[in-house]
Amino acid sequence: MTRSESIKEITSALMSFQGKINNVGKDAKANYGRYATLAAIQEAIRLPLQESGLVVVQMPDGINCLATLIAHISGEWIEATYEMKPTNATPQGVGSAITYQRRYALAAALNICIDDDDDGQKGSQPTQTQSEIEHEETENNVLLAVKICKTIEEINTVYMQNKSVFRNQNRLIEACSIRKKEIIG
Repeated sequence: MTRSESIKEITSALMSFQGKINNVGKDAKANYGRYATLAAIQEAIRLPLQESGLVVVQMPDGINCLATLIAHISGEWIEATYEMKPTNATPQGVGSAITYQRRYALAAALNICIDDDDDGQKGSQPTQTQSEIEHEETENNVLLAVKICKTIEEINTVYMQNKSVFRNQNRLIEACSIRKKEIIG
C-alpha cells in the first residue's frame, strides 16, 4: 500500500463514507453462497463516495495485477496493488479475474461486506494448498511493507527481518531494489 504523505482528510472522508453506506445487496449466487456483483457494489458506493469527496479508480497494473486508488478532493490518496493469476488464460478468464479483483479490492479498501459470512468455515478447512496460500499472503504482505518504506534504512530492516520468509528471495530483492531506486530518485 502506498499513500500520500498526509491522510488526515481522506481518513475523515472515509469515516463519513462509512456512515453513509448502506448494506450492499447480494444480488448473485455462487456455489459458496450469495455475493454482490461489481455493478451492485458500484451502485451502492457511488453517491456516498461523491458526498464524501472521494473517488475510486481501478486499473490493471502490469501482468495479472490490479491497482485500486482512493483519492480525496484534498489531493490525499491511498493506493494498493495486488496480483491474481487467472485460472484460465483466455481473454474471458483474464476478464473474470479482473472483475473478481475489482470486487474484492473495493470491498477491502472501503470496508464493506459483499459475501455471505461463513464464520471462516471454508477458509479453515485444511487443504493441500492452504499453507501455500498462507505463505503467498505472507510474502505479499512483506512486499507491501517494502512499497511503503520511506527510507533505505526502513527497506534494509524489512529485508533483514523477512528474507527467510521467501522461497524465492529474488522477488524480495527485486522489490527492495525498485523501492530504493524510487526513494533515491
